[in-house]
Amino acid sequence: MNNWFVNSADVEQAFLHCDLHETIYMQPPAGLEEDGNKVWRLRKGLYGLSQASRLFFKHLAARLKEFGFVAATSDE
Repeated sequence: MNNWFVNSADVEQAFLHCDLHETIYMQPPAGLEEDGNKVWRLRKGLYGLSQASRLFFKHLAARLKEFGFVAATSDE
């Protein structure tokens, strides 16, 4: 295949590094409930949240800009 080097990465863990800018609560996963009346407040993005992809893109774009990359006008 044209001697191209192919590299891939699993980014599920990357979602955990993005700070949330809104208040989101969730119920503890099954098996971890200490008291049935408690909920958890999320402080970081979590894989599966509807906001996770958008937060990850903003986080990644900010880091790439720090390294001197410039976004295309279609990406802004």
